[in-house]
Amino acid sequence: MTDVVSSAPRDAHALASLDRESLPLYAVLDAARDDLVLPWVRQCGADTLCLYDGWQAQELSDVAPYLVALPRGSEVLRDLLSRAWGQSWGVFFTSAEPMRELRRHLRRFLRVQVEGRGRMLFRYYDPRVLRAFLPTCSLEEANRFFGPIDAFVVEGHAGESVMRFHVTHEGVASEIEPLP
Repeated sequence: MTDVVSSAPRDAHALASLDRESLPLYAVLDAARDDLVLPWVRQCGADTLCLYDGWQAQELSDVAPYLVALPRGSEVLRDLLSRAWGQSWGVFFTSAEPMRELRRHLRRFLRVQVEGRGRMLFRYYDPRVLRAFLPTCSLEEANRFFGPIDAFVVEGHAGESVMRFHVTHEGVASEIEPLP
């Protein structure tokens, strides 16, 4: 009970930060991260799409990444933040594109070619990975990765801040908003 009470102000500030975004809000949640993610995705009442296709979507559904639409002002976002903020369940982003187009774009990065190591899974939907990856992107890489996405918004280490990443003419810029 102490964790819920102590994290409530942090969740409320994270919610206020996400509510300030002007474009529609989405999340990519990682069912492999926590056994509570998939039941939440299935019961949240929001539009959701698995990023895996075909046999992978069926056989790996319990560890797959899921795209979730988060309507502004909805209880879905509030509930997600109360459960997930600081737990590295996934990443948030904003975009004006339709959900199916976003899914198509995001699927392009599920596996990447790593020099000397072949094709590997890229878990960009883990905020710990995305926080480390985005600042290393060249302008060309950033434009390709962001594509139709205006901004990525992720929790800082242990959920103590909100980090917002967007592309500028020089590459990826970040803004950090500390949470109380």
